[in-house]
Amino acid sequence: MHRRALLAVPLLAVPLLALPIQVAAAPHPDILQPNAPLDQDMARLAVGAGFTFPALRARVLSVLHVTGAEITAAAFGADTQDTRQDWLALVGPSGALLALDLLSWSGPANGSIATHVAVMPDHRHITLERAAARHASHGGWLRETWTDYWLWTGSGLTNAPPRPILAGTWQHALSIRRAALAKSLTPTRNAITQGMLAEALAPPNPLAGSAFPE
Repeated sequence: MHRRALLAVPLLAVPLLALPIQVAAAPHPDILQPNAPLDQDMARLAVGAGFTFPALRARVLSVLHVTGAEITAAAFGADTQDTRQDWLALVGPSGALLALDLLSWSGPANGSIATHVAVMPDHRHITLERAAARHASHGGWLRETWTDYWLWTGSGLTNAPPRPILAGTWQHALSIRRAALAKSLTPTRNAITQGMLAEALAPPNPLAGSAFPE
């Protein structure tokens, strides 16, 4: 896990680390837009029994090869009044949702979180390399970078940070939301529910606090 704090540096000065993504050679699974009136705001991912999720900015990012399986990384938009958010759905070969996680966020004070998704060479860990920043009151920028991990168990994904997460950091604030979302995946689900979205978008603002003094 890597953290870095930089003040009074332009936002674009912090690059995301490029990690190798294991992408399937075959075409991405299709995203189908149902025609039924009640389903106009939903999209369906043609994997296994199918997976249904919000149609806003719905797309397949990649197919991730883990040991004995392929996991589809799909993304969709879930904006609020003052934020633009994209969420990541990791979908198993049966069409079941294995994990729901934040992909990108932008909101007040020019705050932002960006995520790069990759599979480690062991084909067991999926990494989420994150960079977060917001404009501080003194005119500089507050930043934090870190990596979150999902571990493939052979049948599902479990959160597997390599070391304890420091309290008071943006990673810690997001980890609380991630843990709450993980609980909503039982029983097995083949769709993003309104309850999941409510939990994902609930306050507080993930960048409302900072580990770094202004």
